Amino acid sequence: MPVLTVEAVPVVQPVTLECVAEVSRQYQIPVALLGGVLAQERGRLGQSFPNKNGTWDIGPMQVNSAWLKFLAPYGIDQHRLQHDGCANLAVGAWIIRYEQGRVKGDLWRAVGRYHSHQPGLAAAYQSRVAVKVGELNSGRQTLARLLEEANGGG
Repeated sequence: MPVLTVEAVPVVQPVTLECVAEVSRQYQIPVALLGGVLAQERGRLGQSFPNKNGTWDIGPMQVNSAWLKFLAPYGIDQHRLQHDGCANLAVGAWIIRYEQGRVKGDLWRAVGRYHSHQPGLAAAYQSRVAVKVGELNSGRQTLARLLEEANGGG
């Protein structure tokens, strides 16, 4: 399991370009891939949304509440996930790296597992994220615009 460290990431309210760059470097996940997940999740700073299974998704990366018990020893609770965008992004990246370790290093499988451990749902999610990454790489979407939306603007 990768070590979760958010102390090295600046504690800020919004998700910033600097935060994305630092989280990308720290967890070795390409910026465009983080942006693709952020675009697919469409979460907002300060918000949480209920799921049909009794869990809820928190903040910009829509981190599922099932992770809260794993995050508690690191001092990360729902309030921080919901209101500290950089911590939320870091936790999302940490989950992807955690899942990557569980699937023998396959980053795209890990992205699918970020959403679901059911193969069909995971594969569909991977495809949707790949489209979002393509939009970022082609310039049809910008990271600045995604962050504006994630921070509650736009």
